[in-house]
Amino acid sequence: MVNKNKQKPSRGGSLTRNKTPLADKKALQEALEQIQPKLPPILESYGLELASTSLGTQGGILTLRFVIDRPKLIEQLNETPNNGSLVTIEDCAVFSRRVSSLLDEIYSEDGPNYNLEVSSPGLDRPLVSERDFRRFDGALVKIKLTIDGRASRYTGRLISKTGPLRLVTKDGEIAFGLDDVVSARLVPEI
Repeated sequence: MVNKNKQKPSRGGSLTRNKTPLADKKALQEALEQIQPKLPPILESYGLELASTSLGTQGGILTLRFVIDRPKLIEQLNETPNNGSLVTIEDCAVFSRRVSSLLDEIYSEDGPNYNLEVSSPGLDRPLVSERDFRRFDGALVKIKLTIDGRASRYTGRLISKTGPLRLVTKDGEIAFGLDDVVSARLVPEI
């Protein structure tokens, strides 16, 4: 993970806040909306894609968080579907610098105070879209499903290349739809 703190340190090393957190969040949300269309070409030039973006607070500090992924390489290396994102620290650093430059074009020194974080989805990445489930066919997953109004947790192999989504557990096979999924994550096999 690359973290670029855009706040100005005070003499004691603590972070100073010139505006209210709510005003900063609104300003940063507007900036994010302005730069969002510029992100796909930047990512594509490095063989990356944007997995998720979030804006929130962590420890009282406004944090703009990007999760980037390298999907084409994972699909090419399909023999080990859950071997991690294959996103490097350098990928995160390069993307962080590019996003920071875009935000600096919008703001002078009077811009909002924030932390910029860029990371990979990690070895235990969440599965949220149909594409995620299809891409990690054969992977070991932990999943929480709500089927017929009953929530249950399972660990098993995902069968998802074609047809309905299925999970093979030690107790049998479970068919499910995306609407049944409460949460799902890959289980790293190291």
